[in-house]
Amino acid sequence: MVLFGIEFSPAEAVLLGIGVLLVLMMVALLRKSAPRAERAAQPQEAPAAKPTTAPQQAEEEELIAVITAAAAAAMGKEAKQVRVTSYREVQSRQYAGRSVWSRAGREQQVNRYI
Repeated sequence: MVLFGIEFSPAEAVLLGIGVLLVLMMVALLRKSAPRAERAAQPQEAPAAKPTTAPQQAEEEELIAVITAAAAAAMGKEAKQVRVTSYREVQSRQYAGRSVWSRAGREQQVNRYI
């Protein structure tokens, strides 16, 4: 078997393949363990409870109104027919630090070629 201009016997080719796989597995394990070590080194603090103030309450009501209007527009209904019962913030680091728009663009590019 000739690979990159070098002739290998079948046994040497198998050993080379196993060696490459082992190196790749070690690199993957090191990359996975590095973020864990960083997280373990940082002390975790409990989030402090923030009291809701009047301006904050008004902002939340506006946010609910905007979410309701967007959901109604997406469904093709009037805002009075849609009721938002709860909402929560999406964690920004949930998808390896990518924003929603970044992930949507990547999915669109990948789906274009499938």
